[in-house]
Amino acid sequence: MTDQQELFTAGGAIEWRDGNTRRPNDRVHHHAPHVQNDRIARALSVRAEMYEPEAWDRPDLAPGQAKDLDEHRQLLRVAGTERFTEAFEHGNMSTLKSFPGDPSQQADVSGIKEMDRLRGLMRGPAPIIYIFAPPGAGKTNFALLLAQLWQERQPNDALLASNIKTLEETDEWVDDKGRVRDGWLGSYGELTEWLKQDGDVLAGNPRPKLFVWDEVSSAGSGVGEQGYTMRTKMGPLLFKIRKYGGSIIVIGHDPNSVAPLVRELGTIVKKIDVKEAQVFDSIKNGSARNPLGDPISGIPPTDLTYNDKEPTKWSWEDSRTGDGDTSEDFEDAMEAVAMYNIVTAREEPEKWDSERPVAWRKLAGATPWDHSTCKRRYDRYTDDGKYRDEVQQVAEVIA
Repeated sequence: MTDQQELFTAGGAIEWRDGNTRRPNDRVHHHAPHVQNDRIARALSVRAEMYEPEAWDRPDLAPGQAKDLDEHRQLLRVAGTERFTEAFEHGNMSTLKSFPGDPSQQADVSGIKEMDRLRGLMRGPAPIIYIFAPPGAGKTNFALLLAQLWQERQPNDALLASNIKTLEETDEWVDDKGRVRDGWLGSYGELTEWLKQDGDVLAGNPRPKLFVWDEVSSAGSGVGEQGYTMRTKMGPLLFKIRKYGGSIIVIGHDPNSVAPLVRELGTIVKKIDVKEAQVFDSIKNGSARNPLGDPISGIPPTDLTYNDKEPTKWSWEDSRTGDGDTSEDFEDAMEAVAMYNIVTAREEPEKWDSERPVAWRKLAGATPWDHSTCKRRYDRYTDDGKYRDEVQQVAEVIA
């Protein structure tokens, strides 16, 4: 092997390790090859394999991956400094090349067909995208490609977060207590705290934020009790995201769990296969309706780095007990959004893809209440003006 080939291989190996090539890395941890001590290297590997941030007493304070623990980073810096110094002193060019990697060997997504259509999905002040498909169609890769295109258009202080623990490109942020947190958000309470950083859309000029919410069906499928939970809680979550000037990409298995606000505000995308997707105008009776143009084809892999074998998790509970419980806050948002749904379903049924006022029993499936309570609340809204402030606030936020 020539010296040039050796350098090329060393740089390419690091790009592969970091997930920057078309062939995924499912074999090597982040600390390879820079930790030479066998015991330390094995300890770091075991920690990476066994790490479960959800098992912490405060999961919201845990980074998504073991490699982002302060102690883990400190060990890597100590070991890496020793390895780099030794390589420099002995002129070991392949080892030195392995530290920065070789960006020229990263996957190239430039020049692909219909890139403008993909960018168009993320234009606007606060896009909401709902992506659905069966497993294996490349939903997560597509969502992260859209996130990558969103990042292109944002200022340097924009924040990307996700419940995908292994996503490398999420942004660190500082909470109200001055603690530096990573961009892995595994619960509604953490998401609410993150959203409140620098911005309320009604106050003007909020900080740009994008949350990629993967595999929501793991938190509530489209049918039964889980489907009911998802339909009633997804709406308040979207309301919160809009209230604080955020954007969201939601990934699910099917459109049955879609909340009414998704139909009203979101762009619906069905992944046909890994390379192809179709954009739709709306969802009706659990099916995507009215395709917008031809399918988008030639979809490339994202440059963002993640492990697609890692299952994602989500909790509607607030793990921050004693540090700012948001349960009451969530209940207020859920009531406001539910009342907004009732009013629009009865007075603007076209937002529900209906030609006539939506039946009370159907409304009960999109609110926390049964059909008779929905009717009583609407009567109080029309007769006494009750709940008008809440409905008006939702309308202003999502306008």
